[in-house]
Amino acid sequence: MKANSNTSVYTVALIRSGERGEVSLFFHRNQNCYMFLELAIGITLAGLTVLIIQALPPEIHHKIYAVALIIAASIYVGFSLLSQNTTWIFTETIGVIIFSAIAFLGVKFSPWFLAMGWLIHPAWDLFIDNHNLNLFVPHWYPTVCIGYDIAIASCIAWKCIKTEENSRFSH
Repeated sequence: MKANSNTSVYTVALIRSGERGEVSLFFHRNQNCYMFLELAIGITLAGLTVLIIQALPPEIHHKIYAVALIIAASIYVGFSLLSQNTTWIFTETIGVIIFSAIAFLGVKFSPWFLAMGWLIHPAWDLFIDNHNLNLFVPHWYPTVCIGYDIAIASCIAWKCIKTEENSRFSH
């Protein structure tokens, strides 16, 4: 039985399984509805992150965004360690090195590097990560990450545009 796709996010099916013929419900994920929800969750979490960072002294904002970028890149290293696949572990470690370098440039020279790092992080997730190996990555994580990363990149870029001096965050 499939509900109208405009009003429901699930396709419900009855599945007969087991020796006794038990019947269980199977909920099929409607990809489009969940994708928008996952993006919205990422954007909301990014908004909360920005609000928390704004409550801190302005001179450390760029440092916090830099550390957060390194943490975001490091999360996939944790997933790769669970896979025990040396190629994936190596690839994700290279990613942490790349994003750490971008974070350093963002702190040392210009927060525009941080905006760029946060903007290209979703591309790393989508195109570099071997999705055949990431069985340990929750299915919702990449989409939430995309929403979060792009929102953070946008906030940093907006802050750069609003400030007169692009080399440091200031009020």
